[in-house]
Amino acid sequence: MTFLEVMPLIGIFIGGLMAFAIGANDVANALGTSVGSGALSIRKAIILGGIFEFAGTMIMGRFVTGTIKAGIVDVNAFSDDMDRFVLGMFCTLAIATSWLLIATWFALPVSTTHTVVGGIVGFALVEKGIAAVHGWPIARILLSWVASPFLGCFCSYVLFFSIQRFVLSRSEPLKESVKFLPLYAGITISILGVFIIQSEAPLAGVNVPIWVSVIVFVILIGLGTAVTKFAILPFLSKSRDWRFMIPSKYRKLEMATVVTHSEQSSEDVTDDVSSDDAKVKLDDIDASDELPTSPGIRDEELDASENNFKALMILSAVFVAFAHGSNDVANAIGPVAAIWEYRETGTVATSNAATVPIWLLLLGGVGIVLGLALLGYKVMATIGEKITKLTHSRGYAAQLSTATTVMMASFFGLPISSTHTLVGSVTGTGLVRSGDPSGNVGGLNRQILGKILIGWVVTVLAGGLGTALLYVALRAIVFG
Repeated sequence: MTFLEVMPLIGIFIGGLMAFAIGANDVANALGTSVGSGALSIRKAIILGGIFEFAGTMIMGRFVTGTIKAGIVDVNAFSDDMDRFVLGMFCTLAIATSWLLIATWFALPVSTTHTVVGGIVGFALVEKGIAAVHGWPIARILLSWVASPFLGCFCSYVLFFSIQRFVLSRSEPLKESVKFLPLYAGITISILGVFIIQSEAPLAGVNVPIWVSVIVFVILIGLGTAVTKFAILPFLSKSRDWRFMIPSKYRKLEMATVVTHSEQSSEDVTDDVSSDDAKVKLDDIDASDELPTSPGIRDEELDASENNFKALMILSAVFVAFAHGSNDVANAIGPVAAIWEYRETGTVATSNAATVPIWLLLLGGVGIVLGLALLGYKVMATIGEKITKLTHSRGYAAQLSTATTVMMASFFGLPISSTHTLVGSVTGTGLVRSGDPSGNVGGLNRQILGKILIGWVVTVLAGGLGTALLYVALRAIVFG
């Protein structure tokens, strides 16, 4: 049995291992902000990540999978040497997996996309030269690599600035958080809904014009805001974890305890406030009512308003996992799909349209969950804690901006780096903050950012050069 005959089986194993590396590095990037801010535990992050990574891959993953499989190099250039093209994909998988595992061990949040794209270009240049590389698609990918972190940074800066301006900096932040939280929830839901509609409508033969998407976006904002205000908030207010969801004026027992904490014991306060006063229905709340402004109460309300953003933080974590599944999982699926298609048909389709077997999706999903569970905590700490201090509101802004940017790229078939985008988004929230006592500008850890930037550059070189060298060695062994 020759190497080419067993290569598909080895490729499946390496593809599963690469999915493991993606889970340990890229998915950890996507969920690191939620864990770092305390909105999700590691266990919950693994569960949510696994579920919605699958969903994103199934609904929108085909766009980027096709680009990875046949959109970077000219497959027709390998029409007489298709076995060499598949060997190159095999080498790309091997190098990308090895590099991601090394980077994860050193807690570097590098990019799977950069590794895979660099590897595919590397072996194509060695075998067929510059003519085999698609110029415009590569230019679009390179441009998206530069633009995505800046777009994520800009979006998160604007979003968190609005939160800071209209909620956190106000004298009564708790009241303002209750007022604006449904609107932010509506915006989050509407963005996800529009992207799903735009990606799935063509499969049903329906072309959705931009103006229709705009109308749907506005309608979904209204529906999401209304559902959050009249259904979700009342439900959450009954939970012990969400006891500050309703403005403190209406939690008379708790408010009295907070306001008079420095004046008398909580037992005295309990005697002064009847149980009937503490029983206030949500329907009686008027967000325009004035809240008490006793000394010290604003700090309590600021903490409580941040807690209110926990729900949005979790919602955006789901969103970013879905977006990541729609884009980055294709880095493992694309090369394996090409290898398996060659085994089954003896060739690789030259179109970008990729048909991925269900069992291959399951392989990738299991690998991702295992990688996230076993090694993901390393990169989660870097993204979620070391770049800049994250709260629920900052984490929400960073995650929503990242998911929006990544899903825009997925819709256009661009394999961008979710890592780049998320780091840019986290940086954007840090820029809103004031100077840090440690001397970091805007509360940003410049040393960590520098380490990450170096990792990005080295990733492209490692993917391209490593794949080229391995390809030359295996080509000499396999083809003589």
